[in-house]
Amino acid sequence: MKRLFSLLAAGSLIVFAGCEQNKGTSGGPGVTKDKATEKTVGQAEETFSIKPPMTSTTIKQGETKEVTVSIKRGKNFTESVALSFDDLPKGVTVNPAKATVEGSKDEVKVNVKADDNADLGEHTIKVTGHPSSGPDATNELKIKVDKK
Repeated sequence: MKRLFSLLAAGSLIVFAGCEQNKGTSGGPGVTKDKATEKTVGQAEETFSIKPPMTSTTIKQGETKEVTVSIKRGKNFTESVALSFDDLPKGVTVNPAKATVEGSKDEVKVNVKADDNADLGEHTIKVTGHPSSGPDATNELKIKVDKK
């Protein structure tokens, strides 16, 4: 019984730690600061949030990796969302620099490229989602650049 309790407690910590990884803001029609910070189950109606990978993407200098960026759509949110990527470390690019998640889709794939001289270490790229109406949403894409 003690062993079962210990396993459950450890599993809960892992789940909660994973949830903290992606703590972005919601966007879309009618989002206000108060609504965006509400603790609700699921995505609020007519809004969206950006869901980058839960774990850091590791890339070596001189390498390119495909990364999937998803959006979570609330009920009745069918707009396309234009994504932009800011605060990139020296020598790292995202292609396309302005990707679009079409209204009928929930994800887009982008290529993250680290040049031969890209800054090494852990980095955070700011991802902003701009809907055709309403406020933007933001989140963070974590990458780690290793020596080639």
